[in-house]
Amino acid sequence: MKNDKTKINEILEKIFNMRTINKRITKESLNQNNEKLKKIYELLGEPCKNKKIIHIAGTNGKGSTATFLEGIFFAAGYSVAKFTSPHILRFNERILVDKEMISDEDVVKYYEVVMDILEKNSLQINFFEITTFMALLYFEAKNPDFIFLETGLGGRYDATNVVNSAIAVITNVSFDHVSLLGNSLEKIADRKAGIIKDGQLCIYAQNLAELENAVKKETDNSVNVLKKYENLQVELDTQNYKTIVKIIENENTVGYASYGVAKQNEGKIFALKVDGVAATPETIVDGSYKIQRPLLIVGSGELTKVQKAFMDYLRSDAGQKLIEAMGFIPVK
Repeated sequence: MKNDKTKINEILEKIFNMRTINKRITKESLNQNNEKLKKIYELLGEPCKNKKIIHIAGTNGKGSTATFLEGIFFAAGYSVAKFTSPHILRFNERILVDKEMISDEDVVKYYEVVMDILEKNSLQINFFEITTFMALLYFEAKNPDFIFLETGLGGRYDATNVVNSAIAVITNVSFDHVSLLGNSLEKIADRKAGIIKDGQLCIYAQNLAELENAVKKETDNSVNVLKKYENLQVELDTQNYKTIVKIIENENTVGYASYGVAKQNEGKIFALKVDGVAATPETIVDGSYKIQRPLLIVGSGELTKVQKAFMDYLRSDAGQKLIEAMGFIPVK
């Protein structure tokens, strides 16, 4: 009997060898393959059919967007699943639930489920397609609150497009895979916008006419975040090594910044009162201004001579002035 390590290696080799199956370059073959993928999805029981899925397409930034969303939702206490490609070190990196990779045992398990359906129905699919179905089966079993699904290539005819998503996200459009997606931005944008279903919300991030037109053909419910937040300016302060975010020309905007940043930009931004209490060094120190964050200096064990000297300096008048100059409120 083969050990688990041998079995997973054999399975992965079989999956990787499927890369060359069914190269689709004509519209007719794309449509045919699309129907085949829908059939396989139905035969598998339509996994994740009723899940909250955020479907992400675009030329660049899909994986980063999926990872940012995964981190935000996970930090908010939700159970999250993410499907991305390619992997860096291990195949398992592609399929995550709550930031944990799928186990080797589950890779084998869901590969065998998919292959059983394919063999019984004399069907063939490629590497990415079988991986997509494995991910959907795994997510169905794990039942996360949200799923972040990255397309593999394009969108309209992509294997991930068998699902009904809640929100479509398109990062941007530029020339890529022109032999498969088309030799114009209009054609490529059409492929990306193909993930939009039934007039659902689409969020995109590019001021490109071809993308805007492609999105409008699919839905009236869309947001171009570059236009929505066009008054958001981000500057990198290379001298002080900090990023300053300024929101201007919008009197209704609320942001979060340190007291020091607010003081440095006095006249442009101001600190809001909280429960009628204004933000001052005194109210921040005594805790009556409720929105505050202390900066702690941590260590372990007894202070060394160097550490003690550093702490003594911070408590000195010179150290306190330096802290204040850096935008912090000194607390002795």
